[in-house]
Amino acid sequence: MSFDKSWDISNIDEIEKKLSILCSDIIYTKLLSKILENKKNLNVVLGKNNDYGFVYKNDDEKYVQMKLNDIVDTSMKKLKDNLIELNDNVRNTMEYKETVKINETKIEKKFNDFSNKDSVKKDVSEYIANIYNKNSHISDELMQTVMKDDELFENGKTVIGY
Repeated sequence: MSFDKSWDISNIDEIEKKLSILCSDIIYTKLLSKILENKKNLNVVLGKNNDYGFVYKNDDEKYVQMKLNDIVDTSMKKLKDNLIELNDNVRNTMEYKETVKINETKIEKKFNDFSNKDSVKKDVSEYIANIYNKNSHISDELMQTVMKDDELFENGKTVIGY
């Protein structure tokens, strides 16, 4: 699945799973960890120093190189959209109406802190890099399978420094 598209969150289907994420103090990182449990979403492989990575673009371009900051910014925007979607799903459950209001504020505040505070952005970048790296063995295998015939690869490794 392309990194440019929304993640598949169909594995987060029960109200209890949604609430567990939404009521967490680390909602963005907890959601990303849960999202990456779905193999369809493993479309990021970070470079050695976590200053860049490769993201799956599409069948023609395959994997393209991106700076870590761009990967993190895109990831946070997608996570925010997914959190809003989860919260909207919970909204339909009458008994959680007050929780939904609290979560709306928390989702927006955390995203604004990330966007506007350099220290938060730095910490979030480290957390997101760590989460992607926890899944790197599977993501790397998927990337090597897709890229095996690409000129950027030589003997199963990228030529450009991965």
